[in-house]
Amino acid sequence: MPAAQLLADFFYGTSSKLKPAKYDPEGAKKLLAEAGYPNGFAITIHGPNNRYINDDKIAQAIAQFYSRAGIDAKVETMPAERVLHTRHQGRVRLHAARLGHGIGRAGLEPALAARDPRSRPRAWA
Repeated sequence: MPAAQLLADFFYGTSSKLKPAKYDPEGAKKLLAEAGYPNGFAITIHGPNNRYINDDKIAQAIAQFYSRAGIDAKVETMPAERVLHTRHQGRVRLHAARLGHGIGRAGLEPALAARDPRSRPRAWA
């Protein structure tokens, strides 16, 4: 089912007016070329393999979507404790994290978190 946002539109902070973006891997390849990456680039998605249901399969599915857009995406899964430790040491650039609402608000944790290498190790966006 196409979605325009990460949570259903009945959660606080979401909108039923948003429309799903068109899935366009060829358009993504063109944008990569315009950004100076005509052959894409390589990334590794780190994620847990024992914290959530199918967490390793979800990370693999995300990598497949990146691959279709011309990004060489690899997946490295490990026990959650090790992922968090490695992430806090600043050795992880892209992390498959959870998205939750906890108390009914839109989740503040992204489904994927990327670290800015110029910032301190715990700065994630």
